[in-house]
Amino acid sequence: MEKINFGVGIPTGTEGLMYPVPFASARDNILISTKAEELGYDSVWGNDHVSTQDYVRNEFSRPPSYYAPLLVLASIAENTTKLRVATALLVTAFRHPVLMAKELATLDRLTNGRLIVGVGLGAYREE
Repeated sequence: MEKINFGVGIPTGTEGLMYPVPFASARDNILISTKAEELGYDSVWGNDHVSTQDYVRNEFSRPPSYYAPLLVLASIAENTTKLRVATALLVTAFRHPVLMAKELATLDRLTNGRLIVGVGLGAYREE
């Protein structure tokens, strides 16, 4: 039987949805990830949002903190040694395809092949 891998979702773009506002700073993602590696998790997954839904804006007095997932994952990779870093998912419509490919290739090199890439169309009409 093959090993089952376990990952942790990090709060790169989930305030106001799964977590209250405010919930986590950009650096908290690094702390969560280093602890995840220490505990034996295999990966961390950050999602990608530019904005949030109107109902979230109406519910909280300040906007949620949405961080650039590739930058957060690069910082996590610099602070870990085995943990895989992943996009769950990276919204392709936000990025020029050539620049996105270059950034992903660079991140994969910086992580020594620890990058997992999930891409998609996004979820919110507001974005």
